Amino acid sequence: MSSSDAREGGRASAAEILGNVAAVYAGAATYADAGEVRTTFFGTDGPRTTVRRFATALDRLTGRFRFEFRERCWDDGPEQRYVVWRGRATVQTWWDVRPGVREEGSLGLALAGATGVSGGSAHTVPALLMPDEVGGRSLAELVGSAERLADATIDGISCYCIAGVIPMPDGEGGRISVFVDQRTLLVRQIVDRGRLREAGVEVESLTTYDAGIDVVVPDDAFEFAMPPGCDA
Repeated sequence: MSSSDAREGGRASAAEILGNVAAVYAGAATYADAGEVRTTFFGTDGPRTTVRRFATALDRLTGRFRFEFRERCWDDGPEQRYVVWRGRATVQTWWDVRPGVREEGSLGLALAGATGVSGGSAHTVPALLMPDEVGGRSLAELVGSAERLADATIDGISCYCIAGVIPMPDGEGGRISVFVDQRTLLVRQIVDRGRLREAGVEVESLTTYDAGIDVVVPDDAFEFAMPPGCDA
């Protein structure tokens, strides 16, 4: 089934849609997104929500890549940043928790280090964009358990809805729902539900994307600016 057929709606299966989604990402010449992961923990003291904002940029021709997420641990506290970037060869990272630019052995390893603390956002899209470089859990793993649910509209955009089970980081298998833009076949939203093993706490994560593919990505989207007052 072609991407154009999937975009027409029809009755494409969940597996067919996910296959086309994977092909679109893996074939992108450039990619850029901005979004957030809103995670709610349902404990005995009531729900607690954390918000992590992220941005991704890729230029496949030059090999340049950059991912950044930001999180404010409390309302009046400082904002923490975690940045992974690659120029034409070297992969480097910066994390406020351990200040200093670090050189990494590979992009896959650098993103693995950021995956858990970023609510999974450092991994989900990069694994689709660069499956040969970024291993681990992927939306492609949904295929065995995936089912297509009723289409949905998100912010005025018509989306396919696909649900299935995929392992959660640091948790038991959870149910995941993926909403895919019918026109572009880009992921628009992911709802992830599960339970933390050790704490026995129910968790729900809502990840939203504002993404573009084969778009002009400015050079400064790949740069890293040292925070004021910090040494390399």
